[in-house]
Amino acid sequence: MYNMSFLASKIKHLCCLFILLMACHFIYLHYARLMLDNSAVLL
Repeated sequence: MYNMSFLASKIKHLCCLFILLMACHFIYLHYARLMLDNSAVLL
């Protein structure tokens, strides 16, 4: 029982990390695209 709860918390923690990583990745991509658009406009 203790092992199961420990595993569940571990999985939940990994899921949270994964979601956070994906969010950061999408924000970075969006920011990079904005920067590219701005540089294209400036050129």
